[in-house]
Amino acid sequence: MNDNEDSFLVIVSRREPWLFATLTRVFESSDRVHVILDRRADVPPPAGGVSERRQQDVSASLRELGWAVVPSRAEAPPAPAESRGGDDAVVSGRA
Repeated sequence: MNDNEDSFLVIVSRREPWLFATLTRVFESSDRVHVILDRRADVPPPAGGVSERRQQDVSASLRELGWAVVPSRAEAPPAPAESRGGDDAVVSGRA
């Protein structure tokens, strides 16, 4: 995969096993798209900040469509300062 290309997770509702199987086959050779089955419990998310809102958006898509697509955060975190030679420079990464 090219470092400049984004990657994505396709999250499929547990109520749609046929869709999960189909999308897994369709994207099996892709380095940019990974299909996963929603593993969350069927519990309403707590009300609150941005991350909860994002989770509600995914939950709404799963409920209404049976699937959701989100950007993947597959990038490795930066190494600790001591493993970079003790330099305390800030390393900027994509959030």
